[in-house]
Order: sequence, then structure tokens, then C-alpha cells
Amino acid sequence: MMDATKYQIGYYPPPVEPGHVYEWMQKDHIETAPAWCSVDLRDGNQSLVVPMSLEEKLEFYEILLKIGFKEIEVGFPAASETEYEFLRKLIDEDRIPQDVTIQVLTQCRDHIIRRTFEAVKGAPRAIIHFYNSTSEAQRREVFHKSREEIKQIAVDGAKLIKELSREYEGNFLFEYSPESFTGTEPEYAVEVCNAVLDVMQPTPDRPMIINLPVTVEMSMPHIYANQIEWCSKHLKYRDAVVLSTHPHNDRGCGVATAEMGLLAGADRVEATLFGNGERTGNVDIVTLAMNMYTQGVDPKLDFSDINKIRDVYERVTKMKIGERQPYVGELVFTTGMCGYLETLTDPSYAGQIVMQTYPLIGNYGIIPEDFEGACCVRGYVVREWCEEPSNFRCQGDLDAFLRDRGVPGLWGVDTRELTRIIREHGVMNAAICDEVPADLTAVKTYAVTGVVEAVTCRAASAHPAEGEERFRVSLLDYGAKRNIVRELQKRGCTVTVLPAQTSAEEVLAAKPDGVMLSNGPGDPAENVYQIEQIKKLLGKVPLFGICLGHQLTALAVGGGTYKLKYGHRGVNQPVRDLDGVRTYITSQNHGYAVDGTSLPVGKVRFINANDGTCEGIDYPDLRAFTVQFHPEACTGPKDTSFLFDQFVALMKGGDR
Repeated sequence: MMDATKYQIGYYPPPVEPGHVYEWMQKDHIETAPAWCSVDLRDGNQSLVVPMSLEEKLEFYEILLKIGFKEIEVGFPAASETEYEFLRKLIDEDRIPQDVTIQVLTQCRDHIIRRTFEAVKGAPRAIIHFYNSTSEAQRREVFHKSREEIKQIAVDGAKLIKELSREYEGNFLFEYSPESFTGTEPEYAVEVCNAVLDVMQPTPDRPMIINLPVTVEMSMPHIYANQIEWCSKHLKYRDAVVLSTHPHNDRGCGVATAEMGLLAGADRVEATLFGNGERTGNVDIVTLAMNMYTQGVDPKLDFSDINKIRDVYERVTKMKIGERQPYVGELVFTTGMCGYLETLTDPSYAGQIVMQTYPLIGNYGIIPEDFEGACCVRGYVVREWCEEPSNFRCQGDLDAFLRDRGVPGLWGVDTRELTRIIREHGVMNAAICDEVPADLTAVKTYAVTGVVEAVTCRAASAHPAEGEERFRVSLLDYGAKRNIVRELQKRGCTVTVLPAQTSAEEVLAAKPDGVMLSNGPGDPAENVYQIEQIKKLLGKVPLFGICLGHQLTALAVGGGTYKLKYGHRGVNQPVRDLDGVRTYITSQNHGYAVDGTSLPVGKVRFINANDGTCEGIDYPDLRAFTVQFHPEACTGPKDTSFLFDQFVALMKGGDR
């Protein structure tokens, strides 16, 4: 049984003002169409099993123009080379009609804002949409910052954007979102928005968009409408503000939320065709528009050729209208006899269906203290699962754990036979479904992409040393396991965990004694930005990389990586130390390896005793070393935890 007592209301109704009556409640229908902004090419695209290619994005963009969208969010250009290239193609090839405004998204972070302006330079008309999270829970649990500090992030972002808009060629408009608005106190959201407006100084002929997003749908729709009306009445420069909504559909109320938001004073809606988007989706703009037709209101969008729109949508998104994508992923196996909790919560498995070769899984239940991170697997396959776990720390069973996270679990499978197939033919795509789909395109074309951006932390967090602080370590989070932090803390290190998009300049500005590069999922060569930052860090500060961090470092020095046939996953992998006579038993989880012969600098230190693949590299001239296996392994083995001691020795100024 699910326990409702562990949940609580996370939204904040507007302040009660004596005698106030909400005006929106007196209205019975929407009288005029809002300004529409399609976010299909950004919010919708990032949620696809296989993100659209450049050519597919261009085709989708042309369909959006034909429908009649005058504002189109085209991407987050600082986060993806594809989105950067797409944006430049639109600008350089003059593909933006005079009456259309493109929109780009950026966090309130210095280097991301600067990269965004580089991408949008020369645009005939572009909205720079900047944001930072303001919710009470994130202020308290994630950022550990006060109201004033969070507001200052927004103000500093606004100042930089205003400054750069004068420096760069282009016609720029502006939009600000207090992200996680639905978990923010309305009076505080207004305070932050007003501070931003004071910087930007909008005018009626040059208005600014204030977007109050339903980042997560946390309340019934009428509560959101109350929040919108209250904020609308308390925003400065109201005649120069376009009040926008960006609803999601977590509670299944996205359409109602958007419609009530419009009744309450919103002027604009950000949405996607057919509701594709994060989690259960964005609000469905087709439904919203068709609902207006039923009330005799022209939505100003043309869906007369809906069949063609559907055909293009299904082809480029690989989704069927009325269906969610099947539970598709890359099928891999792991040989661990224990540690299923650590496997399920290892971000390195993002995008993969994980199969356990050990026959019985779940016998000690669910123990949150043993989690290594978020559960990012796309599916979980076992021979047999234990319905009645037994452990003094147990807080639930495997089935409930997977259900709570929307992860499909499959049992009663001949996992040995599936393992034989993978070992013979290599890692392959698979789907967990009730019946074989007629169209297997989603399965055939699936690829694990963009996963580092998906699993990294959204903001920096500090973790104090156990006992006296001896060193300060910056940990770049590409999908970091929690035990990396714990191993460093035990050795007197205060650890600051940083998002994967953190620049080398930001890292070095904090003057850490050492830098850790974490494990993580996916193809290492995809992470172009991270590789460039590692190049700037090497030789500047002692550095220790694990798994993906090992691979990225090799790429940063000019080496190469390649995909293994079926990878190394399990807690029983032998690794030889070429500097001695020892062979260590290690925990591993990787599908790619470094080509040890491709390195222009450095020396291979460890190799896999089974297949001879590279498992560790020393870079003595750069004060760095990296390993493919997991010395932080939890539940073990602990054979190689001494490497953290060697990292400490390197930070002291000695050799490793």
C-alpha cells in the first residue's frame, strides 16, 4: 500500500485580502485568443525518446509556421550543439518571417547567458527567456539560499542580459520565469518579478513577458487561477507586461489550468502540439484551440489540415497521437549478486533497461539510505523478485519502489537466455510492452543521448567534511554517485557538487584543492562542452576522474573512446595494476572504453584482466589520474578505495 502520510501540500495560495473577490470566477468562457508560443522544439523535443535531428526540427518548424504560430521557442542553444546549429541556420539562412519571433531559453548563469547571445546574434526578432528557480523547497533543500540571495540571482541575470542586448547585433525582447512558480509563495514570486522588471524597464511599446509556469502541477486548477489573478494585480509596469502561462499536466489538469489562467488575466500560453513534454506532458495546444472554436472564439491557429500535421508530428517525434511512447531503452545486463538498490539508483544507467543476471532480487527490500542517486533506468528485468523482503532497515518492497517512479518492472523472464543473446550479438534496444507494437520505429531508432544534462544536479550544493576540514574538493556531477562524496568527506574533504555545465573558470575561481570528475551515462564523445572545460582544468589543479570522468579526460588530452560490445557491469570485475603485481576485484558500470593506444600523453596504469581494456590512466605531468572502475563502490568491493587516499596525497602536493 502507498503511504499518503508522507506527502503534503506544496503550493501557496495568495495572501488573503479583506473583501477581495476573485474576478475570474465571474467569467464563463475565454473571449479572445491568447498569444501562443509553441515550445515543441525545446520542451517537447527534450522529452522525446530520440530528440529530433536538425532536418526534422526544420520540418517541424515549417509546420508550426503554417499553423500560424507567431512565437516559437527553438531551443536552449547553450546546452546542445544541435540546438545551437539549428538556431544559427534559421538566422543565417533568413528562415524567420517578419511577423514571427523566435524564442531561446537560458538559465540565469553568466556563461550560459553569454553563450546564448552568441547563438542568437543577428536575429531579426528574438525573445531571450531567462529563469531561475524560486520555490520554497528548492531554496531550502537545493540552493541553501535566502530569499534575497535567490532574488539577486534573477537581478544579476537581468542586468547581464540587458547589457549584452546592447552589445550584440539583433532585435531582442525579454521574458523572465520564476521557475517552480507553483511551489513559490505568490508574494515572493511577485517581489522577484518586480525586481527584474525594475532592471529591464519595459514600456507599452516594448513590453516584457513575465511567465508564471506550472513547472510541476501541484494544485487544482482554480488555485493556479487565484495565483495568476493576484500576481497580475500586484506586478509593476502591468501595462507593459505580457503575463504568460506554461502549464504542465502532472495531475491531468493541464487544459483546465491553462483555461482558468487565461480567465484570471494571463495574456499568453506556452504549449506543445498534442501535449508532448516532460513527465505526463505539457498542455495540449490543439485541445485548447479546438475548445475555443466550440465557444465561437477564433484561436488564430489553423488546424484545418490536421491529418498532415498529425503525419509530420508522428514521423519526426516518433510518437503516436493518443499514445505515449513504449518503455524503450538500451537493454544491458549486470552480474552483481548484491547491490540491486545501488544499481537502480546509479545515474549511469540512464536510458537503459537493466537486467539482473542473479536470479533472486529484492530480498532485503528498499533501503533509502543505500540509494546512490535518482532512479534513472527505463525498465528493470529480473528472473524472480521477493514479495516479502526481510531486513531491519527495510522501508518497502521493490514493486512499490518501481511503481512510485513510473519504472516498468518485468519478472519471470529467462534472464540467462537474454544474457546469452546480448553476449553474442551485443547491447541492443528493447521495449517492455503488453504486445509487440505494429510500428517498431521507436525501438529501432532509440539512442541514449543528452543523458548527462538530464541527470546532473541543477544547482551547486556543499557537503561538509567529517571532522576537521583538510581540503576543499569540487565535484563535477555528470551523474555522480553519492558514495563519491562520502568517501571524500571521510578523508576530511568539504565537497561542493557542481552541475555538469559549470565552466572551468567558475571551478577555478572557487580555488579548490582538487577536482573530481564523476561517473555518468551515455557516449562520452557527446559531451563536447564538458571536454573543453576539462582541457582548461588539466594541469591547473589536482584531478581525479571516475568512469565517465575517466573517458572525458582521455578525450580532453586527445585520446579516443569506443563502444564495447556488451559493456562491463557488475561487482566482480578483475583489474590488473601494471605498476605492481596486484589484481583487484572491482565494481564496474560502463558501455564505453578508452583506447589506451590513442593517448598522446599519460600512461595506462590499470587494465581489465578479462579482455585487456584500459581501466586507468596516470597523467603525472598534469597532476591527474583516472580510473574506469568504481573505487567508491557501495556495496563493494572495497579493494580500490585507496585511490581516494592517493587523491588526498596529490592535493597535499605529493605524488599519487
